Amino acid sequence: MVRMMTIDEYNRRAISALSHAQRLAGARSGNAFARLLSERGNGSPSASTYRRWIAGEAIVPAWALQVAAEVADTTLQALFDAAGGAQPASEEWQARIETAIGRLESEMIEVRQQVGLPWQTVEPETPSDDRDTVQRRSAT
Repeated sequence: MVRMMTIDEYNRRAISALSHAQRLAGARSGNAFARLLSERGNGSPSASTYRRWIAGEAIVPAWALQVAAEVADTTLQALFDAAGGAQPASEEWQARIETAIGRLESEMIEVRQQVGLPWQTVEPETPSDDRDTVQRRSAT
């Protein structure tokens, strides 16, 4: 007997294919990849729509998968084959973390823009010479 897949299972495969296309395209964030898709797809999708797809809050449309394959310069079949679990767990975990960080970064940028604050990269503080540091403690 052939097991039937649910719509949610198909959508999870589509989400994995989109994530793989994003990595292949070299887009650091979902927002950046949404822009690439939008350029290729005549204005769709918006960054918030792409985030809903990746979060599983909306069904990924077939056209988006086709556009993602074009942007990533690959085929739909290659996206689905790679999304079928060919990556080791550690690489998959890292990719999910990078996607989440990119999504959060783009959401932070949007919020800062909405409230009129510039986006700034925070430079790490340099400890003064008299502060106790791990390097100093381990050197003694």
